Amino acid sequence: MRDDRLEKLADVLVNYSTEVTEGDIVAISAEDCALPFIQAVARAAVKKGALVEYYVDVPEVDAEVLKHGSREQYARPNIRFGACAASDVWISAWGSRNTKMMQSIPSERLKERRLANRENRKKYSDRMGSGELRWCGTQFPTEADAQNAAHTYTIESLMHDGKALQSGTSHNFGDGFARAFDIQYTDKDNQLQYVHQTSWGMTTRLIGAIIMVHGDNSGLVLPPKIAPIQLVIVPIAQHKEGVLEKAMELKNKLSAVCRVKLDDSDKSAGWKFSEYEMKGVPIRLEIGPKDIAQNQAVLARRDTGEKIVVSLDELEKTILALLDSIQANLLQKATERRDSKTYLAHNMEEFEQILNETPGFIKAMWCGDQACEDAIKEKTAATSRCIPFEQEEIDHVCVCCGKPAKHMVYWGRAY
Repeated sequence: MRDDRLEKLADVLVNYSTEVTEGDIVAISAEDCALPFIQAVARAAVKKGALVEYYVDVPEVDAEVLKHGSREQYARPNIRFGACAASDVWISAWGSRNTKMMQSIPSERLKERRLANRENRKKYSDRMGSGELRWCGTQFPTEADAQNAAHTYTIESLMHDGKALQSGTSHNFGDGFARAFDIQYTDKDNQLQYVHQTSWGMTTRLIGAIIMVHGDNSGLVLPPKIAPIQLVIVPIAQHKEGVLEKAMELKNKLSAVCRVKLDDSDKSAGWKFSEYEMKGVPIRLEIGPKDIAQNQAVLARRDTGEKIVVSLDELEKTILALLDSIQANLLQKATERRDSKTYLAHNMEEFEQILNETPGFIKAMWCGDQACEDAIKEKTAATSRCIPFEQEEIDHVCVCCGKPAKHMVYWGRAY
């Protein structure tokens, strides 16, 4: 009997962590201890239209997967690494008690992934509705992970109080770790090469950034694209005949266009208003006996508090337009706030004055010398947040030492 927990974990790995797509070649390397899990991964990959190549130490591969054109192979470790590295996705599992996974990407795919980072910059900013998010060309080598990386990318967020928050990072480790742990593969010319690896850190810090960027004194304000509940239906005078029935009818109808919840609990309407305002639900729909009689409902926006009366015949179209409007409004407000708190500094006197009087991001030139970065941190408690892709020449000299500048850098005090 299959373990449902393994099936669910495999589904998450294939669909979200490694993002397997139709036509991918998925290489799976496993020892017998991890075989049940790796077979679940293979089944999930085949469902996505991928081809699976097994590289296992025991001959108990999943016959169900092999029916779909996948194949099983046995090889020495070095050969296995080479074959896996030539695939689109490589998943390896081993260990006596705990299952561990690793995704590795060969060098010829790294350029493609780095270019994808720039597209992801726009995608994350759009989905989080946050102009506070800046994707940057490199993270400074003083950061622990960046010290071991060939290239590092970071999302830097600016909070309401003018402090920076590093919301996420990705690292191209090159072949540094492969050389340290002797991880090699055989290339098309039958020569041993070291694999190239990446690391991705999109963690709960990103959730914290969303809360801090958009939240207000009444609670959360969630961008519709990521809100678990996009619309909550609150029946008014629900004890009266026909109100709950109409509310349920609307829930079933609107579930086709957005994520809906109907609160038919015994709490008062005012309590429900406050509860879902605090939870950040983008739209609240109110429906009562008078509304039903007039074939209408009341929609309330979380971001502005505005209420509008809408015909039930126009409800789906109006809600979709409202969700888009709320998403765009949150992005615009966050972008304007970020831009209003981003300053230029040409020397250390201006740098310190900005930090002490109007905290936020500071754009200033840097010579590339680690000593200058350390001196700025010691003197002002501000750190280098990132070197942005889009460079500007604010000045010709370093803000700290006055030597010729190499980069424009974002600086700021951080959490």
